[in-house]
Amino acid sequence: MSLGDTHMSFAARATSALAAVTLTATVAACSSDQEADSGSGWNNQTIYAASKAEVGSGVAAVTALRNDRTLETAVLDLNSGEQLWDQSATMVGRLAGLGVQPPAVIDGPEGGVVVAVEPGEEKKNKGGSNARQAILVARDARNGTKEWSRPIHSSFGPTRCGQYVCVSERTALQSARFVVLDPTTGKAIWRVPGIAEVEYADDKGAVLLTMDDTPTLQYRNLQTGGQEWELPLADAVGGKASLAGGWDFTPVGDSLVGYLGPYQESSQGSVPGYGYFAVKISDGSLLWKRQQMVRLYPSPKPSSLLLARRVAQGGKSFGGFLRLDPRTGRDSAQISSGELPKFEWWLGFSADLRTLAFLASGRAGTGFDLGSGRPVKAEGRTAWSYCTRSPQQLPIEGHDGFYPAPAVCEFDIATGEKQEIDGPPPKWITGATDGWRVWRDEAGALHGVRDGSGTSLGMYG
Repeated sequence: MSLGDTHMSFAARATSALAAVTLTATVAACSSDQEADSGSGWNNQTIYAASKAEVGSGVAAVTALRNDRTLETAVLDLNSGEQLWDQSATMVGRLAGLGVQPPAVIDGPEGGVVVAVEPGEEKKNKGGSNARQAILVARDARNGTKEWSRPIHSSFGPTRCGQYVCVSERTALQSARFVVLDPTTGKAIWRVPGIAEVEYADDKGAVLLTMDDTPTLQYRNLQTGGQEWELPLADAVGGKASLAGGWDFTPVGDSLVGYLGPYQESSQGSVPGYGYFAVKISDGSLLWKRQQMVRLYPSPKPSSLLLARRVAQGGKSFGGFLRLDPRTGRDSAQISSGELPKFEWWLGFSADLRTLAFLASGRAGTGFDLGSGRPVKAEGRTAWSYCTRSPQQLPIEGHDGFYPAPAVCEFDIATGEKQEIDGPPPKWITGATDGWRVWRDEAGALHGVRDGSGTSLGMYG
């Protein structure tokens, strides 16, 4: 199976029995308002956010959908929510299952830059047709002035890695490569062949996921590119490892908690290894592994709560739910399959992550205490989940199968009704950067509030 075929399957993984929904609503007509939220927050309705937002250098940057169905990089002032500038953006070589790429925001001694993929010149393919290739462009975070650009042909999009810009370029070609760039000049510091994704980075090094038929985790020095350790993911999940079922990696203390999802190419085909595991960041050693377990959708990052579901009878049915200690992989609570409700449900979590809710439309749902695994009364309790179970594609010109970043809503467990939201979603959903939390609502508007301090991961990183 080619890498492209592998990633195209990601858009379909929401059809799994556990992935109740992904993603959100269609483009709605947006007002031109930019309002202050209650407290110290803001609400910008002048853009339709398609990606998650990236925060840094006093700005929030997002990939947004314009009225003409093209994409733009939209950059907002973090304190006020007012739009500072925008610039045309594009996706070339990015696969739909990965969602819409956000810009990267990198801090610098003389001010930060926003790095995004922009449309380049049209060139003729070998067949004679015109094709627009991509360029990577860094712009001043405050005013949008171009600092440097780099032709990349095609890409999954840039990301911040420590003090640098990391990007896989030429992703649509056999000559694909992973490159680390100086954010001030755009100069390549080092490169390695193939496509890779940054799963963890600090000022010294980064853990990369190599995206090929035999995926591995690699720790590389960010200044030199030197590889310090490598772990084949087959060792973590047992048997052949595949990225086709999706993946997730979350730093928890000095370890990286990883997940590979199940995928079966045909009804007669075998299922590669899948499940949860943890790797020590300093040396790549496996700390624990729990195979044949699947991730829940939606779910918090393991740094907040690790809840998984067993797969029983050789993959033919689902078992109960297990709360795992992300440091050891051991069970700390469980909900047996016999206790699960018989009605059609979707999952939600209480704001304090103490309750797992099985929500239902137009009727009472049920809840379980995540400390003990015991049932709790639904009355008077709410849970957060995806706003819609009927996601629709973004009408991006020339790109099918892309959905906006998921929005979350609060539901009454006892009735299944959506609640009016008065304030931000929980921090385990939004995450925080230096106390700032920025999130997208189901109408595509962007919100921001600074109601704390520190930096933490949210549901989408």
